[in-house]
Amino acid sequence: MTTWQGWQQFTTTPPPAPPEPGAPPRSTEERLAYHSAFITLRTPVIDTLATSVRTLMILGRHQTMTARPSLIVTGPAAAGKTTALLHVGRT
Repeated sequence: MTTWQGWQQFTTTPPPAPPEPGAPPRSTEERLAYHSAFITLRTPVIDTLATSVRTLMILGRHQTMTARPSLIVTGPAAAGKTTALLHVGRT
């Protein structure tokens, strides 16, 4: 996801769906593809971050003379910062 085309493909491709109850078992390749895909569970923290980012983006559209509002996402390594922002970008 280092190019505009990669980002467009990421945001327009729906995340894979889990198997339906009672569906036939998936092949090993299908299961590995599902588990290696970018799937984010909606949690209260993800929803709060998404709301904050959307609010700041709306406020930033109307700032022409002063500094735009900004957001710093901090936390320890592997806390899910990038995952959360990718989820916000997809939505």
